[in-house]
Amino acid sequence: MARAGRFYAAVRCSGVPDDPHDDRQERVSRTALRAERKKVQADLDALAKRLAALSPKALDALALDAELTNAVRTLATMPKGSAMARQRRHVARSLRAYDLAELTQKIDETLGDRSRDARAQLLERWRERLLEEGDDALTELVDAHPDVDRQRLRRAVREAIAEEKQGARGRRFKALYRLLREELE
Repeated sequence: MARAGRFYAAVRCSGVPDDPHDDRQERVSRTALRAERKKVQADLDALAKRLAALSPKALDALALDAELTNAVRTLATMPKGSAMARQRRHVARSLRAYDLAELTQKIDETLGDRSRDARAQLLERWRERLLEEGDDALTELVDAHPDVDRQRLRRAVREAIAEEKQGARGRRFKALYRLLREELE
């Protein structure tokens, strides 16, 4: 008689012990179980890498326990090599105690703040270029974003330049930024 138990492991949804006469029992191969474990470990490893890439301030905002925070900071400062891989595995093992979905969401929110800052900086650079270079920068902007209202932008740039010549950066300067944000989003 062949040993079917050698190639299959029983997996149950409930905590009831295996019953060979229970037809509700789902059977999953060992390779499928191993693949699932490897996927979970790879996800933990990727999360450890993401944590190491965070700034110290962002890492503190996640409210992790002190031991894990220190392990992540150590990982972030290590040079590449086998010691770094060991430290990353250590951090990944420590992450098993946390709700990974919640932690991933917190990291995404933290990184989302960075992308908003980067977006604001891009708009500020365009505003500065438009004020300094005038129509040349406006032509580049329209080439890069053909759906913008060229005449409206040109009028806003000229009004902001006129205001700046009077010695102030105020209402028109801010209006140009708001218009850029509206047009480029």
